[in-house]
Amino acid sequence: MHLCRRDFTAYADVCFREFGDRVLRWTTLNEANVFVLGGHDLGVLPPRRCSLPFNCSKGNSSTEPYMAVHNILLAHAAVARLYKKKYQDKQQGFIGINLLNNWFLPLTNTTEDKIAVQRANDMYLGWFMHPLVYGDYPSSIKKNAGSRLPAFTNRQSKRVKGSFDFIGLNFYCTMYVKDHPSCL
Repeated sequence: MHLCRRDFTAYADVCFREFGDRVLRWTTLNEANVFVLGGHDLGVLPPRRCSLPFNCSKGNSSTEPYMAVHNILLAHAAVARLYKKKYQDKQQGFIGINLLNNWFLPLTNTTEDKIAVQRANDMYLGWFMHPLVYGDYPSSIKKNAGSRLPAFTNRQSKRVKGSFDFIGLNFYCTMYVKDHPSCL
């Protein structure tokens, strides 16, 4: 297991052991998709890693968000597996993850804008939800990211798939989407 995932799981183990008699619903991460995009793409949140056109001194916005999501999903799955195996029967709790979900609408009624809405949904929510439900990334992300997107091994896919009792969705606003093919 990757060192950071092992550390995160060890931290969760302490939390489950010490607070499990008082906590019924555990969330491994809150708005994980926000801190990936904000921290590894735009560079406005820690660890502030990004690349041009954003104002960061280090990082690669074209690869690091994909690696971060991949490791976050594996870390979430490891913690969920620990909880289900070691604590859930005794504590009778639930474990999940929270994601930000914006509601996207096409700016115009064109086919291109409607397809762009699907890409936006895949990037904001599907990037996490699809692996959690199906064990792999959405085909649109695989197509657009290509070799920059890490692949799940069969074992990883099985561990990520279904590694939740609930999914929390934080919803704040609706956004309009316009197709911009050069941004793919």
